[in-house]
Amino acid sequence: RLVDRLNKNKNIPKGSVVLLQGGGDQGVCEGDSSDVGPVFRQESYFHWTFGVLEPDYFGAVDLATGRSILYMPRLLEDYAIIMGHIPTAQEIAERYRVDEVRYVDELPDHLR
Repeated sequence: RLVDRLNKNKNIPKGSVVLLQGGGDQGVCEGDSSDVGPVFRQESYFHWTFGVLEPDYFGAVDLATGRSILYMPRLLEDYAIIMGHIPTAQEIAERYRVDEVRYVDELPDHLR
């Protein structure tokens, strides 16, 4: 629906890409001695567009082709010690049914 609606708008240049930023991890509260941070809530437009539940993602939709791309954070291996399995790009693509998954640090070069 998003692609169809935006492609009907004559003010949007051909070849445009919609880039959305998901909600960010807020870490732990200052002075909080527990290992539990604030409850994360995904940014609503990002969630509607991509369905992603995790923080620190970006997503892009190519209006010319309708292709969807997620950019996931590149997590250190140490993350798995506390949080468990780190999903691969392929697992994320299958989970959220997007055309492509890359890492956030690749985003600037990829969108050029």
